[in-house]
Amino acid sequence: MMETGAQPMTKHQFDELFRNVSNWGAWGDQDDRGTLNYITPKTILCAMALVKTGQAVSMAVPISKLAGPDNPRPPAHYMSILFEVDRNFGEPGICLDYFASEIHGDCHTHIDALCHVA
Repeated sequence: MMETGAQPMTKHQFDELFRNVSNWGAWGDQDDRGTLNYITPKTILCAMALVKTGQAVSMAVPISKLAGPDNPRPPAHYMSILFEVDRNFGEPGICLDYFASEIHGDCHTHIDALCHVA
């Protein structure tokens, strides 16, 4: 969100900002890890030292299938196939799910990147 009275960036200003913050090529032309190169055995050990209880905490957001102002195109979910298995042999039955969703939205979580900006 822009501050009140702030002017939008020109294409030239955006391109200059992008060049200043980009670290493409910082680890060589053959690198495919990018900023994951910052995660080293040393940084992992430092992060592990911060752990006090070992309790995992979910950051998940429940998937809402209800349309609303913040969810104009909710995900579609239905059971696509139900395999009926002969219960005489003690085998479990299985089902397949169909799930379709936009990746961006107020009701979804994801990891985004500046490269998604057109």
